[in-house]
Amino acid sequence: QQYFGVQLAKRLRDVRASAKDAFLHHQTVAGSLLKQGQISKAQKMRVDVAFIDADRELKKAERDLDLARKVLLNTLNRKPSSLDLTTNLSLVPLDPLETFQEQAPVGNTKMKDLSYKKNLLQSKAEASRADFLPTIALTGGYQVYEKDLSDAVPDWYVGVALTMNLFEGFSSMKDHEAIKKEKIALDSIEDNAKRNIHIGVESNYAQVLSAKEQYEALDQTRNLAQEVVRLNQASYKNGFARTTDVIDAELVLTSTELNLAKSLYEYNTKYVELLQFCGMREKIRNLYP
Repeated sequence: QQYFGVQLAKRLRDVRASAKDAFLHHQTVAGSLLKQGQISKAQKMRVDVAFIDADRELKKAERDLDLARKVLLNTLNRKPSSLDLTTNLSLVPLDPLETFQEQAPVGNTKMKDLSYKKNLLQSKAEASRADFLPTIALTGGYQVYEKDLSDAVPDWYVGVALTMNLFEGFSSMKDHEAIKKEKIALDSIEDNAKRNIHIGVESNYAQVLSAKEQYEALDQTRNLAQEVVRLNQASYKNGFARTTDVIDAELVLTSTELNLAKSLYEYNTKYVELLQFCGMREKIRNLYP
């Protein structure tokens, strides 16, 4: 979030810089029209105010960018001169929902922890079972070479030894039953976790998809806003549009550009959260090298 926060701040700064340039151009045109008597002084003042507002917003955006960089540098413990961001905000490809639903149950950190606990509990159960079961030992031997032994001693023998703890056997059995109950409880927790993970994947995926759809819709709106600005500027130079028409069109375009950048930030941050939730760290490295 901090990394993409810097990239978002850079985009917002660039949008504000473009808006200031646009109002500066509009200010120049308005000054020329004022000299020709085609617009009033009040209309020229409106353009001046719009330029001042654009300049103020640009300065604020530059401060926000500087602060975002400092926060990231502090997190990474890096010097300002060593910060070079190479991964830009972009609409990286989004895999189908099924891909994340298949990966999440095995890649999610919580599921990995539960699997580890189940393995430990299984080992504990096997050790507990061994405590109250009897221990049987088989022994035997065979005389290969002739020795000075009595005829009463056979050439071979087999022995069986059985050991059982009569005093702690019931205690061990109770421990084993307690472990079995713990395993049942853990299985229930695991089933609930799987359901929550399934819901979590759908929720995170929906947020990513919403950001993507918003970006695509705003992209179409930007194209329309750019065309409106172009038409109003042309009409204004020829005296067929009002000053407020040009200002309003520029403000709409600027607002659309800002929201477009924010939706792109939202898409990328939510996408990374989804990948982390599913334990797909390698996918993150591939998408954001």
